[in-house]
Amino acid sequence: MDCVGYLYVHNFFLAEAVRKRPELAERSFWIDLNGRVLAASADLALLGIRMGTPARQARRTAPGAECVKYLPEDFQPMSDLFCDIAYKFTPVVAPLRPGEVFVGPVGNSPCLARILHQCSVQ
Repeated sequence: MDCVGYLYVHNFFLAEAVRKRPELAERSFWIDLNGRVLAASADLALLGIRMGTPARQARRTAPGAECVKYLPEDFQPMSDLFCDIAYKFTPVVAPLRPGEVFVGPVGNSPCLARILHQCSVQ
C-alpha cells in the first residue's frame, strides 16, 4: 500500500530556541518573525499571545517578556536533521518549513505512520 505521511514536531521553534539558549527555559519569551509572533512560551500563550499575534500587541500584553528575533540559521541544522531522519524511512522527503515534512509514498513497505508508531512504542 502506498501512503504519504506528514511529520510535525510540536513546539519546534520553542524547543529549539531553549536548546540553543537554555536560559530561556526560565523566562517568558516569544519569537518574532517580521513583526508577528512565531511562537510563544506557555505562560504567554495563557495570556493570548500565540502564533500570528502582532509583536506590538505582545509587547503591550507582556511588557516583561523577552522578544527573540527569528534567525533561520538558528533553526536550520535541526530541521536538516529532521529531514535526515525522514530519509531513513523513504527517499521522498519534502520539507515544508522547519519542523514540518511531507514524506512518501513509501511503496510496498508498511505505512510510515505504522512504522513511527512501532518506534515510539519500543
